Amino acid sequence: MEQKYKANMPIDKIKLNDLTILIPIRIDSESRLENVLCILQFLNSWVECPILVLEADATEKVDVPEGVTKIFIEDHNPVFYRTRYINQMIRKTDAPYLAVWDADVLLNPLQLLLGVEMLRKNEADMVFPYDGNFYAVPQYIKEVFLQHKDRLEVLEQSIGRMRLMHNFPSVGGGFLVKKKTYIEVGMENENFFGWGLEDAERIKRWEILGCRIKRTNGVMFHLPHHRGTNSWFADPETEISLRKEFLRICSMDQAALKNEVNLWKRGL
Repeated sequence: MEQKYKANMPIDKIKLNDLTILIPIRIDSESRLENVLCILQFLNSWVECPILVLEADATEKVDVPEGVTKIFIEDHNPVFYRTRYINQMIRKTDAPYLAVWDADVLLNPLQLLLGVEMLRKNEADMVFPYDGNFYAVPQYIKEVFLQHKDRLEVLEQSIGRMRLMHNFPSVGGGFLVKKKTYIEVGMENENFFGWGLEDAERIKRWEILGCRIKRTNGVMFHLPHHRGTNSWFADPETEISLRKEFLRICSMDQAALKNEVNLWKRGL
């Protein structure tokens, strides 16, 4: 599916002081480290808002740029407990709006502005700041982009050479939420341990609970990286467990799901 939409980049840094961008990370390869540093530089160059990075690993690997706040948690488990760490990050910010961001994705920062404005105007409770087209950047295009890290047009002009990461419309990569609503609907489901299905579960839970979910125009890009333990289901048993959890949530009506979420809140 070729995407025709293309927007100009902002002229100046976009001020979003009522937004905090949350980026949980586990550095499992040189390519992942390269991506994280690229994304942080890009966001820091174009968006004026708090950026909070949480790195959980056996050893600390990332030096964040000036202006970015970093938390390091020593964690020797080879499986990255992303949902739990996102919930910890939520408690550490007072911003009314949050962006939960993957370590390898980027988009036109004007799309962030449009998404936050939807939240400010109470037009939505969750916003995907892209239209559902989530493009996988080939390695050779990534190498060109890394030489011009602030120039998104390098990626936009190459969309015809990219494939979609997931079926259209994608629900991965990053999303914007009202913090208050995020807490009310249970934040992240910590029954999802490691990689797999948490993005699909999240949006299904929000839909069942009656939340308003919208999208902006524009696309999202995913930079390639080595795919290790935390880019696949940890093992067949974990995959079965996560699929069962996803189906369990999907099968609930609104009343049952509200009760489930209340149980989570008591345990948090």
